Amino acid sequence: MKKFLFYWFPTIVWALLIFVFSSIPVFPKAQCAPAFLDKVVHFGEYFILTMLLTRSLIYSYKIKRKELCYLALAIVFLYAFVDEAHQFLVPPRKPDFLDFVSDVIGSAFGTIMYFFLFLRKK
Repeated sequence: MKKFLFYWFPTIVWALLIFVFSSIPVFPKAQCAPAFLDKVVHFGEYFILTMLLTRSLIYSYKIKRKELCYLALAIVFLYAFVDEAHQFLVPPRKPDFLDFVSDVIGSAFGTIMYFFLFLRKK
């Protein structure tokens, strides 16, 4: 149980936070915020989610490191798709393809970063 809490709890909480925040109707945009700030936030959310998920998978399953990174990337890719699709159900929000692209790019960078920081030398 301690291993689950240590490795999976942060991943699950982060994924739930993403879902909860994407379920809230759009906040009024700040007048001084740059237009691209939303994409940076999406990038960061999914960068962190991928790093957490990769860590959880590594310590839970005995799979080759590269395959594990691909698995984490695929799971987060699917999660990003579902997250954007579920915004059809949250008025007045709507799915945004560029948000999805930012999610996927953040996830890819998270996978690459985790691999080079923690897995390459093992």
